[in-house]
Amino acid sequence: MNLYDIEFDGLLGRKKKDTGENPEAEKTEKKDKKSRLREQLEDVIREKRRSFCLGISGVFRAEAESETTILGYIRGKVRIGDKCYLTDPGKRFFEPIRMKVTGIWVNGIEEEEAANHQIEISMKCIDSEAEYDPDIDLRVGAVVYLGEVTPQEIFTEYLNSIGAEYVVRRDLNLSQEEQERFSLSDAREIWYYFHCFYKDDVRSDKLDVLKLQYRRKHVRRLTMHKLFAMDYVYCIFGKNTGEPYMFQESFDEGSDKYGNLLRDIILFPETHMYRAKRRYKSPNYNFVKIQNGPEGDGIYKFVCETIRNKGIRKIRIFDELTAFTAEEIRKYRKPVKKE
Repeated sequence: MNLYDIEFDGLLGRKKKDTGENPEAEKTEKKDKKSRLREQLEDVIREKRRSFCLGISGVFRAEAESETTILGYIRGKVRIGDKCYLTDPGKRFFEPIRMKVTGIWVNGIEEEEAANHQIEISMKCIDSEAEYDPDIDLRVGAVVYLGEVTPQEIFTEYLNSIGAEYVVRRDLNLSQEEQERFSLSDAREIWYYFHCFYKDDVRSDKLDVLKLQYRRKHVRRLTMHKLFAMDYVYCIFGKNTGEPYMFQESFDEGSDKYGNLLRDIILFPETHMYRAKRRYKSPNYNFVKIQNGPEGDGIYKFVCETIRNKGIRKIRIFDELTAFTAEEIRKYRKPVKKE
């Protein structure tokens, strides 16, 4: 036997025959295999956790096709074949519709996937139980999402898409058809976005100033019409009093003096309920449904009665940035529908 073909096993204290195998190579191979398996497992986990969210800013639909193409900025990663959800924070936030992504385009080029980019997506409904109408459900402000996306992320996409389209791009130049399709939530959020967008705006052109004032007044009036046309809204009541809760704030009279406390009440649509529970979560509050009733004037009568009995100053639609004065409410006249 050639001694060069034998290695000494120090642990066992005996010689063993060389089988031609390389222990170090085996260890390296096993390590590489474990590493590959770990990477594959991580890929599977990442795929399961993959999420995206897109607020619709444009809709294109061919008359003869069941698929609809939408435009928006994708946050996260989307792939062809993804089964996702469509929701409308302005109308039916809590009733998502199942959809399937059938095409993706980035800068006009068809792709298999896309991430964090302005894109076009074609999609179709795969929810046989949903009452789905692309002309109604696919609109500016609706949101497509997949995975673990929070209600706040969905609402942010909704607000950004309607704000970018109706306030930034079109400067509140709205068609009559669009205004009729708006919900109270849509009108309120457009008003809110308009306020924030033009808060620090200073214009020297008198015509621009007048146009801005007119459109601000118009979106306020539109929101009021939507409020009093709702089937129902919610009002924040005091749990102990059983009456509308009076939100108070002092106002500055100058020279470091403050006037009397001003009292407001808060109304909001059901689509804002989850936000209301987060923002107004005091145990002293109750959220009470105010029905419009068969005559269609229940909400208006409730507001007028509260103004008369409680001497409130303003009616806030969710918060103080979108509020009507008591005087505006008194002057309100229900719009006459054109035949």
